[in-house]
Order: sequence, then structure tokens, then C-alpha cells
Amino acid sequence: MSDRNAIVQARLDRESQQALNRLVRRLGWTPSQVVREGVEAVRDLERLLVTCEAVIAESCYLLRSVPGAAEAVLENLASGVFQTPLELAPSARAVGRLMQKYCDVPIDLADACLIHLAERMGTGDILTLDRDFEVYRWGVRRPSRLLIPLGNR
Repeated sequence: MSDRNAIVQARLDRESQQALNRLVRRLGWTPSQVVREGVEAVRDLERLLVTCEAVIAESCYLLRSVPGAAEAVLENLASGVFQTPLELAPSARAVGRLMQKYCDVPIDLADACLIHLAERMGTGDILTLDRDFEVYRWGVRRPSRLLIPLGNR
């Protein structure tokens, strides 16, 4: 698959509002800046945005304090901006193996689904603020390429 047609997995961060708040404080950003940074990264892409339902659910939960953000995520899903090709039932064993492999990171269902998607789609390009993706590997020890540089934040 060429870079021009690479798939991007959309991902925000952990499961709880507390985790989002810690992340925002660590980055020195406001929740609105987190959303703006993601929007800017997406705007620069000429790629299909692929994610999974676990990420959509987690993103809506994390963004619930940003007015209109969860609704925008769902609208993007409904309008086809975000594609969700992963059916969990047929992939459950592979996703489960990833959760076991990275249990010490720790890993959640959304992260494991995204790693599995990277393997299926043949790309590790990922839109995330989750530093755990610096540890996770897809395919045979291939690192992800974070589309929002986290630097020393």
C-alpha cells in the first residue's frame, strides 16, 4: 500500500475523563486545544480515516466536556469521514492476544483494536495523543508513526 493511500487510525487517549485531564495538563493544553490539534492533523491528510467502534465510544466519552465534540465524532462516522472496517467478533482472538502481549503497558480494547487494524491495513500511521503507541508494535516489531508529534510534552 502506498503512502498516498495509507490508512490512519483515529485515536484520542484513555478511558476516563481523569486520564484526559491528566493528559491535557501534561501537554499544557486545554481540551479545546487537544481537539484543535487533532482537527489540524486531519485537515493535512489526504487519506482515509480508519478507526474502530471502541475508539469512537472512548472518544465520545473523553470529549463529553467539549461542547459539540462527541456529536462531531458521530457525525463524522455517519457521513463516512471515519471508516470502521473492524468487526470485533471475527478478530476477538487476535485482539485478545495483543491485550495479553501488552498487558504490562497496560493496553485497553481500543488500543488493541487499532494495533490489529494497523496489521490488517498494512500501515502504522496513527492519529493519537496516547504515548503507549510509542511502545506498541504492529506487524513484526514495526513502530507506529504518530501523526501528532508528542515530543517532550
